[in-house]
Amino acid sequence: MAEEYGLDPGTFEDILGREIKGMFVESNRVLGILERGKKQIVTVKDGFGEKKFLVKIYNPSQEKYKLNISPKEYIRYQFCNLKFWNEHGIPSPKVYKLYTQKDYETIIMEYIPTPSHDLDIIAIDTIIQKLEEIEQDPFYSKEIKSQIPKTIKSFNNLKNKIINSALCTIVKLSSLTNYIYSPEKDIDNEVAKRIFKPTLEFYSNKFNYYLETYLKWYFIKKDLDFNDKKIAEAKKKFKEAINFLIAPLLEKKYWDYVQGDEYLHHFKFWKKEGEKKEKSYIFDADRSMLGRIELSFAKLLLSYLLDLSYEEVHDKLKNAFEKYKREHKKDFDESYRTKCFDLVSLFELTTMLGKKANDELNNKIYYEAYTREIIKYRNPFINLCEICQPINITYEDYKTGTAIMKISRKLSEFLDKLLENKNPDYRFTNEELKSIDNLKKLCQEYKLTSLIVT
Repeated sequence: MAEEYGLDPGTFEDILGREIKGMFVESNRVLGILERGKKQIVTVKDGFGEKKFLVKIYNPSQEKYKLNISPKEYIRYQFCNLKFWNEHGIPSPKVYKLYTQKDYETIIMEYIPTPSHDLDIIAIDTIIQKLEEIEQDPFYSKEIKSQIPKTIKSFNNLKNKIINSALCTIVKLSSLTNYIYSPEKDIDNEVAKRIFKPTLEFYSNKFNYYLETYLKWYFIKKDLDFNDKKIAEAKKKFKEAINFLIAPLLEKKYWDYVQGDEYLHHFKFWKKEGEKKEKSYIFDADRSMLGRIELSFAKLLLSYLLDLSYEEVHDKLKNAFEKYKREHKKDFDESYRTKCFDLVSLFELTTMLGKKANDELNNKIYYEAYTREIIKYRNPFINLCEICQPINITYEDYKTGTAIMKISRKLSEFLDKLLENKNPDYRFTNEELKSIDNLKKLCQEYKLTSLIVT
């Protein structure tokens, strides 16, 4: 199978600069019905030992790719952004090579074996749940139970460490913005020449697609009749409210260079030789673009896995803004940026509902198998104590219905908080409040909030 994609030993000898004695394809996993390629973990052996590579293989004949970029350009775009990250010290896997073999485009990059941050969070929550069960178990001694609150607090601190580390990487990546706007600093900067710049149409199409997906999922789940006319009617009603939320995303003077898909599963703890401590390494450059970093923060902080309250989100947002101010050292209107964060959070939460519905509606076979998969969790950078590690974890508790209910509650909470208009950092105008109230009514009408899934 490896040779079919051009993954012969000579490919890796070119990368390593020396002869290899053997090659083993450890994984040949189709990414899913909605994905456009395969991933392979390739182990090569030579006189120095073993080295693993992550190989991403794409078929450019697929008709649709992200960011409205042509298939061939999409693969080149991803490679150029990864290379750009490497050249400027962004914590990210090293990318080695891009080449064409028969009908396939292949990217070879460094393999980082640690779990992604979503698995870190699930592992910590699994242990906290076990500890809470011990607290209620009459067969455990008072002495053991007395240590549990302190232990749970230490695990929650670990979660905060993960969040803060990922925020640091997001901010670090935004520091490359100057290279996009001033390409003379780097004459060969292909990213500056190719960078995607979002438009109203881009964000509107994204919202409409996920609104339609969510509504279809909901109608099917509740065994209700639906047709294209009902979907078109919903899109028309949401248009004005959504354009209000999209407006901050189109303010170019606030754009930064962002990864564009800053969810927990795109980060891993890793420490390269010579680095003092582990960092959150970021993956997947295929959606890199210019955009509001507030949306990047929202993608991370609003994760249904973290399930943070509005107040907790804003506490961590302040920390993120402090990191941003230290990195960029320029005028920063924190009041306005906080207000924009809340507005784009409403946009993010509504689209998140559609993304989760998409998992079940269009990718059900793969998604169900994935959520049932048992993963033996071990992470050298997450100290869960010897008793707890390794542990077996799954996504079983985070299936579509559960995830959507959590996101729906979060959207409802944010709408209510914004309508209270009591954030100490800013105030909405009456006209803005009217738009938010209109969105809340639409979300209630079309069951984006107050949702119960059975």
